Amino acid sequence: MSAPIVEIPVQFQTLNRHTLQTKRHFASMYDMHDYATNDPTAVIGDHLRLVQNDVDKGQFIATYEIQFDRTLKLIGSGEGGGAEDATELPMGRSFRVTAPHGGLLQDVIITANDDVFSLLQRAFGPVIPPTYLMPSLALAGSTPTAGNLEFGTVISPTLNPTWVQGDGGEMVQYRLYREGETPPIFTNNNAQGHIVSPGFALLAQTRFRAQADFAQGQVLVDSNGNPSPAGRIEAGTTAFTGWVSYTPQRRAFSGRIAGNPHKSAAEWLDDATSAMIRNLTHGVLNPNISQSITVTVQDGDYGCVFCYPDTLPWPATITQEGGMALPILGAFAQGMVNVEGAAGSATAPYKCLVMINDAPYTANVPIVLRFT
Repeated sequence: MSAPIVEIPVQFQTLNRHTLQTKRHFASMYDMHDYATNDPTAVIGDHLRLVQNDVDKGQFIATYEIQFDRTLKLIGSGEGGGAEDATELPMGRSFRVTAPHGGLLQDVIITANDDVFSLLQRAFGPVIPPTYLMPSLALAGSTPTAGNLEFGTVISPTLNPTWVQGDGGEMVQYRLYREGETPPIFTNNNAQGHIVSPGFALLAQTRFRAQADFAQGQVLVDSNGNPSPAGRIEAGTTAFTGWVSYTPQRRAFSGRIAGNPHKSAAEWLDDATSAMIRNLTHGVLNPNISQSITVTVQDGDYGCVFCYPDTLPWPATITQEGGMALPILGAFAQGMVNVEGAAGSATAPYKCLVMINDAPYTANVPIVLRFT
């Protein structure tokens, strides 16, 4: 038997005209439960009393009966088993825990408003520690959205952090970095979006990432409501966010020759300029050999043009669709044109293919270029 967990002054140790016995009268639910569960002299069906160490406010709180499984069943409350609910004791009645028992720590005050089952759960049930969550930081780019853009595009992106404090302390400092630059380009004492200014022409891959310092977090409580400092988040620094990348890529161009140019396809190529090519339809960004490029010529058009970065091969086929596919690659003149990137940025060599017919088309016809 363990010692009573409630201090009972000497003058209160005779209650209800009975000497306080360990086998019939108990000063705490813990001792009563310990007796019923572990004492070999405890008899199933015995009535046990929970007494109150207050001589002015009744002699005992409640009567319990030992069940077959040695659990306790409440069978009466108040002196003589009156109608008073054992969980609704008058204000002022309280107990102080004098030695720790499971989740009931020393010097915890048990009051009349405490639920008996909850107290037993704290004393005998498992203690579940809290899970501490580390702070985290993420970064995303907008206006424009991070990703692939045409070479030479002038951008002034907004870098938007997402701060999750978790169970750490408040953010102390936020830092935004651009790859290749040692000092941060932006610092603040909280995570907020930052516009990269002035804007810049995207001529090479440009990447950003962020990091933050945070203060020590608070101590959380376990399943019994007791402080559980093990695992507390100490002051520290988040890991770097992933890179937010802006990557420049060249674009393909294609389009119709709407009116009679009064020149051959070879002559058209000889006269072609970067501006002429860029005035064509802006096609796919960073085309690859698995893709095809389609121009649909209209009724009255004389031909079409395909231009794409020199990193791709010459086409395997060009076909006139609509019904049976007709191979027409041989009708195209081929040549190279240096084409600027966006905003007048540096040129790159482009493969260009031009077809100009002697007579205009009399219907809308898809012309498809394929690399494989």
